[in-house]
Amino acid sequence: MKLSDKLSRSNVSRHKLLIALLLLFILSCAYWTLNVWNNETQTDRRQYTAAKVSMVMGFFNNRDPEIHAAIMSTFDPVLVAIVIGIESKYRSDVISPRGCRGLMQLTPDKLADWRNKQKNIEVGAYYLQNLLTRFGSMELAIAAYNAGPEAVIRYRGVPPYQETRRYVEKAKFYTMMFDQIVCFETGLVHSEQRNQLIPKTL
Repeated sequence: MKLSDKLSRSNVSRHKLLIALLLLFILSCAYWTLNVWNNETQTDRRQYTAAKVSMVMGFFNNRDPEIHAAIMSTFDPVLVAIVIGIESKYRSDVISPRGCRGLMQLTPDKLADWRNKQKNIEVGAYYLQNLLTRFGSMELAIAAYNAGPEAVIRYRGVPPYQETRRYVEKAKFYTMMFDQIVCFETGLVHSEQRNQLIPKTL
């Protein structure tokens, strides 16, 4: 084999190695960029959720950091925050005429230490999550939380109880209201959308 052929093959091998290293570098950069973007997106989403939870709590005149932290650790912080507002108006020591207790108005069989804010929220949120999984919709899960799952099964939908229907309507109204308020506060609504949301009389 001629020296020139050996050098030519050596150059080809070197070029292939350089291309492989370059591709590896590009893939590494892309992977790092995607990780950074994903982490930033998750951080932004969590901050957005935390802002909504704070707003719900503020609406019910509560800014307890312990309650906020407990809510943020649940499966759906905003929904849980709204349910607490409807159930107890954030009064951790309240007992209903039916014997439901604490922030999420749990029955004694679900939690003995009901005055413990974190546990009350944890158990109540877990129960609500199970109802959501079972019934497949927020409306039915909320109705079941108020009236019991048996009532939802019996009536194959939201039971015709006035209290339960009002409860479900409140949850839906608060969800929509805080969605719009946080959009205004964080600038997440475009100008044309804002015009649609602002009443014509203003």
